[in-house]
Amino acid sequence: MGYFVFPPEYLPYVSTAVNFVISFTPLFSYGSTVLSIRKTQTSQGFSIDICATMLIASILRIFYYFNDPFEATLLRQCFVMVFIQTILLRVALKYRSEDAVHFEEYNSNWGDLFEKFITLNKQTIDETLESYDIEDNLKELEVSDAIKGVGIMIMKCTYLNLILILSCGVQLVKNIVRLFDYHYRRPFKFWQWKDEMSYWKFLIGFVVLLTIIQIIFVGNEYLGICFGTVSFMVESSLPLPQVLLFQRLKSVENFKTILLLSWLGGDITKISYLFFGTDNVGLIFIFAAFFQMSLNLVITYQFFYYRHLERESTDIPMTHIPNLNENNFTAMNNSRSASISLNGVITRSSSGNIIPQNQHFQGKQGNTQYEIRKSKSILNFVNEENDIEGNDNDEVDIADGVPSELLEFKQESQRRTTSIDYDTRDDNARIEHARSRAGTINSK
Repeated sequence: MGYFVFPPEYLPYVSTAVNFVISFTPLFSYGSTVLSIRKTQTSQGFSIDICATMLIASILRIFYYFNDPFEATLLRQCFVMVFIQTILLRVALKYRSEDAVHFEEYNSNWGDLFEKFITLNKQTIDETLESYDIEDNLKELEVSDAIKGVGIMIMKCTYLNLILILSCGVQLVKNIVRLFDYHYRRPFKFWQWKDEMSYWKFLIGFVVLLTIIQIIFVGNEYLGICFGTVSFMVESSLPLPQVLLFQRLKSVENFKTILLLSWLGGDITKISYLFFGTDNVGLIFIFAAFFQMSLNLVITYQFFYYRHLERESTDIPMTHIPNLNENNFTAMNNSRSASISLNGVITRSSSGNIIPQNQHFQGKQGNTQYEIRKSKSILNFVNEENDIEGNDNDEVDIADGVPSELLEFKQESQRRTTSIDYDTRDDNARIEHARSRAGTINSK
């Protein structure tokens, strides 16, 4: 059995091609998002926090290279990522909606938690003292009872405080997550500025700050570790703003499938490298990688779920369309065969008679009949509302006490109905005249 053996002389070319694809992958994944935003003229549905995350992480990784050099392909990818994220940020800010600059103040309720902490502890202590009469009968109380009461009080307070500390921990996690929610106002309005220039000032200042730190601590072995760790942790939070945005909008507009696939592919590559590509890996890196992949799996579920809902909302079943059944189609076909065709061409009806056709006559006649029915229904409604009965010609009797606006409306409706009746008689006369001429031509 033969095996396919790749010629060794072509391996350098294959390696170059693979490195090229890896380096310029961000252009394809995020470039499609740029084109989508420009096409729809709106960046709604795309979180610009993605730009902040990838720009900060990529810049930190570039400075990490100066302290601990890694593969040149990955370095090129960092520069390409900075380039495409800069373009994406520019386009997203240009087509940002007006509502995107109005944010809600988030109430963390720390004051209520602190007040609840004090109140419950004081209440527990008072109840324990009262149950054992420690406060009133302190001199007559036996030592064993006093120790028992104090022990119970300490146990109750400890249990209560553990619950309160757990509540504070949950509240702290909520506050941290809210920092990634673009809907709520962040401290110093970070990455929520109205002015576009503020974003570029921050990025320039961030690069200048890292440059100063690099110059001051050059040669320090821990500097590269700090840059790499912070970069990895920042990148692990990449999907979180998009998850919160999908949850709020209930839509996946402007989020491309290729971007989701690139995220999932990056997670698989990263985890594979941590487990099989190197031996000295800290637990924090493994935790961050799995945390990012779990968020990407949540985005994958949201993407297909909301895409399915959008398709269901646009697909209307035939059974939901009123007056669209077999009888209606039959009536439409019969009327079409005897209807008036375009440009005055003489055609035959279903009975075989030659009928002069004119689009203007039929269209106008249909419109006037509809206007007559509409005006008459309005008049009947007005008469019923005011107990005013009309005569055979649909004329409305003017009663005393009727508001002037209503009388003017009735009179205008009468004039429109009368005018429409006259127009209909004229159209019918023209049609009969055309039919008689067609009959004369046919007899000749």
